Amino acid sequence: MRVKIRVNKVVDSTVIKDAIEEVQRKEMEEKKKKIDKAVKIETPKEEVKTEEPKPEVNIEIKDIPAPEAPKPEVKVKKEAKKEKPKQETKPKKSKKKEQEMKGKVAIVRIRGSIGSLQKVKDTLNMLCLYRRNYCSVHNKTESILGMIHVIKDYVTWGEIDDASLKELVEKKAEKNPRDETRTKKFFRLAPPRGGFERKGIKTPFTLGGALGYRGDKIKELIKKMI
Repeated sequence: MRVKIRVNKVVDSTVIKDAIEEVQRKEMEEKKKKIDKAVKIETPKEEVKTEEPKPEVNIEIKDIPAPEAPKPEVKVKKEAKKEKPKQETKPKKSKKKEQEMKGKVAIVRIRGSIGSLQKVKDTLNMLCLYRRNYCSVHNKTESILGMIHVIKDYVTWGEIDDASLKELVEKKAEKNPRDETRTKKFFRLAPPRGGFERKGIKTPFTLGGALGYRGDKIKELIKKMI
């Protein structure tokens, strides 16, 4: 759409701009009207849905008795009885075990400790058996028997009576340089006269050797070594 505008020579430039803008505005309005008409033709009419009647529900309300309130429970506090502290009862040892633990045991070292475990070396030192042919006497307790079990392949041992112990102390006891009123905890013995048993020091006493437990016969070995 062409618009011819006759302009006099004396017309101001602002008037021309306003006229052009008005023409453009009219063109835009006409275009919008055409677009709106086209959209109305294309859009189909919405189907009108008829709502089905809902079935009527008759609800009868009956009088429901109100629930009874629960009765408050009455708690009776009982006085807590003071418990007496229980006395710890020590386990009683049987008479047989007490008889076995009485007395003293003499331990004689008959082998060296080269190539042995560190545990064995430490146990020998704790029992004051520093070298071969050393002897020490201890009370027969469970701890001592456990230590003897560790070094059973290096010593022989057995129960010693008071007479043999007295003779051993008289002949082989040494004074302690730190305290002259006491003696050392070990006895230095000599190799036994006639030697050890026939099968040697690497065989148990029960099989004809010198190792291990020998009971009362430890007295005979100590007499040979004094």
